Amino acid sequence: MFIDLVAVSFPLDKRNYLYEAPRWTGLEQGDEVIVQDDDGRHSGIVLDSVTVTKDDDKYNFIVNAMGAEKPLARVIQKVTYHKLDWKEDEE
Repeated sequence: MFIDLVAVSFPLDKRNYLYEAPRWTGLEQGDEVIVQDDDGRHSGIVLDSVTVTKDDDKYNFIVNAMGAEKPLARVIQKVTYHKLDWKEDEE
């Protein structure tokens, strides 16, 4: 089964954390995401991501290198921003 491993940073924390996301999400460096872990939902910034299978040696290497604990918490949303249209300014 393919999944994405996603390294995420948080503004007030010096550590980077590893999460999983659905395969081929296309998350890129700098994307803002919402993650769900034991402490609730948090907003973070994607550092990098890669698609792997859970039975792949690369999966275990990345999990171990990041010091993550299995099962990994999940990325549950990608944040997108839309410019608001101020019709009043056009009048």
